[in-house]
Amino acid sequence: MLKDYKADLHIHTCLSPCADLLMSPKKVIARVLEQNINIIAITDHNSAENVSAVVRAAAGSRVVVYPGMEVCSSEEIHVLAIFENVRKVLDFQRLVYNHLAGENKPGVFGDQIIAN
Repeated sequence: MLKDYKADLHIHTCLSPCADLLMSPKKVIARVLEQNINIIAITDHNSAENVSAVVRAAAGSRVVVYPGMEVCSSEEIHVLAIFENVRKVLDFQRLVYNHLAGENKPGVFGDQIIAN
């Protein structure tokens, strides 16, 4: 018999400008557990800085966390990139960071929090 899994492959943390500042890694995992979700992907905008913290927060739980990133093109096309491990998403992050222009403007994009 096949087992059913509930997944959400597009989750932002407090790092993404569109996310709530209360979306810390621990709170994301708590909410996922409340909703009986089994598989998630952390896909913050143009960054994977909070992926490791979410993986640590999920350790010992029934939640499988896939490292990812929502890459935004200069044309504002958004693509979800999901990887098999943290090392690979951080390698991709370096590539993305090398091609980003400018810096975060909290007055425009809000605070972007990196959690530990």
